[in-house]
Amino acid sequence: MLQLSKILQSRDEWKEKAKKRAKELWEMRKVHKYYKERVSKLVKENKKLKEKIEESPKELKKKFKY
Repeated sequence: MLQLSKILQSRDEWKEKAKKRAKELWEMRKVHKYYKERVSKLVKENKKLKEKIEESPKELKKKFKY
């Protein structure tokens, strides 16, 4: 009976460890997804701002007719 008790205890410890690891992985994936979306938004915003900067000299030339 003692061996069965040890086996059950070991199994319970293993299950808890697996649950903890699964939760950590889930949280890591969630955070990774958030940052991936954030980076994507910033890249798009950066691209738009670069386009505006490139257009600015052209618009200034048109306004002031250099």
